[in-house]
Amino acid sequence: MEIKTDDLFLAAYVLASGAQVAGVETSGWNGKRVVVVRLTGDALAERERAYLSGQATANVTVLKGQMKHLKDLVFAELRNADERDQKNQRRENYAHSPRGYR
Repeated sequence: MEIKTDDLFLAAYVLASGAQVAGVETSGWNGKRVVVVRLTGDALAERERAYLSGQATANVTVLKGQMKHLKDLVFAELRNADERDQKNQRRENYAHSPRGYR
């Protein structure tokens, strides 16, 4: 099973419960970047329900470690997305310059 979320606390809880990160994606929304974490594992729906209902419990040390891991992944993805945007902007500027592509 797989879930996608932009809630880092939910993602950290699910990871602390045994899930794995399947990917990190960025998208633009309302002028801002949104990072979505894709998670895979067993019983993800039950874990998500427990989290959303306030019934979730986790080892705080493990949860903290997973949150740090997620932040590292998210910030790396944001940096990569910014670099891609800058490269695309340079290409677009060059394509519209008087010289154009050769």
